[in-house]
Amino acid sequence: MGMVFTMIKELQFLLKNSENIDSALIVSPENRRYFTEFPSSDGFLLVTRDDAVFITDSRYIEAAENKVTECKTALQKREISQVYDFFKSNGAEKVGIEASRMTVSELAKFDNALKDISIDFSGELDNMIDALRMVKSESEIEKIKKAQKIAEGAFDDICGFIKPGVTEKEIALRLEYYMLTHGAEGLSFETIAVSGKNTSMPHGVPTDKKIEVGDFV
Repeated sequence: MGMVFTMIKELQFLLKNSENIDSALIVSPENRRYFTEFPSSDGFLLVTRDDAVFITDSRYIEAAENKVTECKTALQKREISQVYDFFKSNGAEKVGIEASRMTVSELAKFDNALKDISIDFSGELDNMIDALRMVKSESEIEKIKKAQKIAEGAFDDICGFIKPGVTEKEIALRLEYYMLTHGAEGLSFETIAVSGKNTSMPHGVPTDKKIEVGDFV
């Protein structure tokens, strides 16, 4: 049983034992990926006590059909009624949403689409997902170890690269190049590489400033 299957089943187990919600509407990119292991900028994951489907647009559907194996996939239609149809066909009565992640406009859109199915925005679904994500699977632990190894390698490499005359932008690019060519899928945030007086800005943006002797990087 793979991690994704386990996580979807674990969420369904929690839904079966909840008195407040019987289904889940997951829209945030990070949680969509957590449950499907498929990265995308658009789409939503619908989960009931006994069924689940990942709905995404035409840019991702072909890749999703090949990558997402532990739940159904469906092409997102212009009419959001397919969300209602799925929940209704599965007997959903109260759908939990990611209250801490869903925007007001998204809530209004789904509230209108779900008609006679009520929406729970108490945060119970957030609590369920947070509880699941707190416990790391063996697969997740291995990925954390791999990421740490890449980060340590990048640090060792950049220490030998930094010298007077090299710019902050060159340092940032070197770090990113090393990580991406050694197994990283992407960066968690934009690389911060600042030096000298620029280090007063914890989230400073790399510039063309050259490293000088005595600079703190």
